[in-house]
Amino acid sequence: MAKLKPCPFCGGEPYMAQNYLGQKYVNCPECGAVVWGKDTDDWRISTIGEKKAEKAAADAWNRRDDNGN
Repeated sequence: MAKLKPCPFCGGEPYMAQNYLGQKYVNCPECGAVVWGKDTDDWRISTIGEKKAEKAAADAWNRRDDNGN
């Protein structure tokens, strides 16, 4: 998995999480910012694989600029 950049809103240390549907996302525990790893219409681990789902979430998180865009 790619190294996650600090949260652009608060500077917190984000972590990779997974919901009950098997979807990966990055979450900041300090401020609650969340980015989902969508790169296909069906992006559950069972469909695209755990590594690809984690990569999609990490890439989406790291693509954001310091203004949260």
